[in-house]
Amino acid sequence: ARLEIACCAAATSPLSQKKVVTPKDLEKIPLVLFEDGFFQTSLVKNWFAKAGVTPSVLLQTTQLSTMLSALSDGIAAGFCFSPLIHSEKRLVSVPTLSPLWCDVSLVRSAKRDFTPPMAALSEFLKENPIW
Repeated sequence: ARLEIACCAAATSPLSQKKVVTPKDLEKIPLVLFEDGFFQTSLVKNWFAKAGVTPSVLLQTTQLSTMLSALSDGIAAGFCFSPLIHSEKRLVSVPTLSPLWCDVSLVRSAKRDFTPPMAALSEFLKENPIW
């Protein structure tokens, strides 16, 4: 799938009123990002760097639940695949002025049984198609 990475924030945040965001808009906003090993984090950090803006990173995490909690509570803004936010009632996604796109693939071996987490992911994707 080709997914857009958007700025995400609490629905009560002033960011929720914006049509698009720029790095300058987010310069002083606390951010929660995924860890540096995540591809989308590289895209986001490069987006800031190209604009000459140093983001105010409050926290980096590997856990989507941690990020969503911080965003929902209004502690920070962050960046997620926009389809992941559509089901979150307390959050909004705001596109970046220059869209950030990421190609995502899911591959599994037909020779191996699904583990419980893999089965849960498979069910989630069937119930919530993101492409």
